[in-house]
Amino acid sequence: MSKWLLACALLLAGCSAPKDNTIKLAYVQWSSAVAATEQVKKRLEAAGFTVKLVPVTTGAMWAGVASGSVDATVSAWLPQTQAQYAKLYLAKVEDVGPNLEGVKLGLAVPQDSPLQSITDLKSFSGPILGIDPGAGLMTLTKMAMGAYGLGNKLLPGSGPAMGYLLKRAVKEGRPVVVTAWWPHLIVEELNLRFLDDPKGIYPQGESVHTLVSRSLKEQHPKAYAILKGFHWTPRQVLDAMRAARQ
Repeated sequence: MSKWLLACALLLAGCSAPKDNTIKLAYVQWSSAVAATEQVKKRLEAAGFTVKLVPVTTGAMWAGVASGSVDATVSAWLPQTQAQYAKLYLAKVEDVGPNLEGVKLGLAVPQDSPLQSITDLKSFSGPILGIDPGAGLMTLTKMAMGAYGLGNKLLPGSGPAMGYLLKRAVKEGRPVVVTAWWPHLIVEELNLRFLDDPKGIYPQGESVHTLVSRSLKEQHPKAYAILKGFHWTPRQVLDAMRAARQ
């Protein structure tokens, strides 16, 4: 190649389109996941990134990060809650660690309910209000129902739909049982109580992890560092959820 052609080639390379600065964040539409995703979005935008939020189901969230069609999620409950998806996809993503610890999940009732344990649900004829069918919490609840020999109907729905039905039941003074997780404003505002789980079906010591695509660190090292450095507490989650409603 002549010096002239080489110079032209270098000039064209220098004028090529800049690398896309968009970061795609996948999340499931649970209130705590929405709050976390919004927090990360603000931090990325402050660093100059364009952020696209992608609401999906739990399975699609994992699959998207694994395939690279989205860059990250801050909504992976591990090690047990989303174990069915971790088994399929964990080797194809990078788990940069927990961003939230001290979380809890299980079945919950209002404080004045006579129910104390999941075993007591044999005397409860109503349905259990659930969330989206692909959620790890729903899988665990099906396992619990089998382990405890429960014949209740598990009603799938969205997080907001579960919250609406729960609030209506509490207002009307009707017995109600829900799949619940904490931190969640509804648990505190309605003073819900988690039922004892003597068989230990619902895991203890769970954390919410940040997952990123295998290519993110190389393509966007600054975004990778922001996502890896994102950590907060249950109290901060609840405060962010309150602020989002104002």
